[in-house]
Amino acid sequence: MGREALQASHANQCPGGGEHQAAIERLRAEHKRLGERISAMYIDKLDDKIGGDFYDKFAGEWREEQLRLQREIDRHEAAEQSYIDEGVQILELALNAQRLFERQGPRQKRRLLNFVLSNYSWEDGKVRATFR
Repeated sequence: MGREALQASHANQCPGGGEHQAAIERLRAEHKRLGERISAMYIDKLDDKIGGDFYDKFAGEWREEQLRLQREIDRHEAAEQSYIDEGVQILELALNAQRLFERQGPRQKRRLLNFVLSNYSWEDGKVRATFR
């Protein structure tokens, strides 16, 4: 199980995962729509259907909106990547937990156990635990 599995899980199974991707797609569609409007309006300007001032005003506003939309897209993509990176780190930690735990000193072992468990004790050299 790797990065691809986490991405699929995030997109298909996690609450909000599909909504997150849908938001990115919606923002991209709006960005594209504004670009198409600017292009169409430029043709109208060349054909003298609209004036230069009109074109400059609306093209400027729509380009600003495109910049805002791109920032939103970037923010969503960064959040999604962060989620995946954290998932990979947790998965790697889980896969290596026993080996890592055995290599730690008593103080680090206690710290890790306090983080993961709400109530534990040592019995016959083994940890008896109640998970949080």
